[in-house]
Amino acid sequence: RPLAEELSKALAVDRSVKGFEDFSLQGTQAIEAGNPARSLLYHALASPNVLYAANGDALTDFATAAELETLLNYVYGVALPTLEALQDQAGANATLGLVVFATEYRPRADTPHHQHADLCF
Repeated sequence: RPLAEELSKALAVDRSVKGFEDFSLQGTQAIEAGNPARSLLYHALASPNVLYAANGDALTDFATAAELETLLNYVYGVALPTLEALQDQAGANATLGLVVFATEYRPRADTPHHQHADLCF
């Protein structure tokens, strides 16, 4: 099977595993195109709360900033929207512009909405 197909298939997510309690309740895939907060793989690698393996052993190796950026580029780039789709999402009369953001993946308690871990800009 192609990697993209594997990453997008539905998964059973065990949110009782330490570090995954605040993974989005709507998240059901390793990668959800355009949505890092609903991408289990991104959460597993980016969340500062994921410190232990499922068996309880402490993790000793973590993703680098460059590796997280590569994964984030995949999340946003796996299904590129058209300019028309972006305009529809923004609203017919909205003016579109290009911006650059600094990002940080935060645990639920440190996000503005306090619902689940999420990427904050």
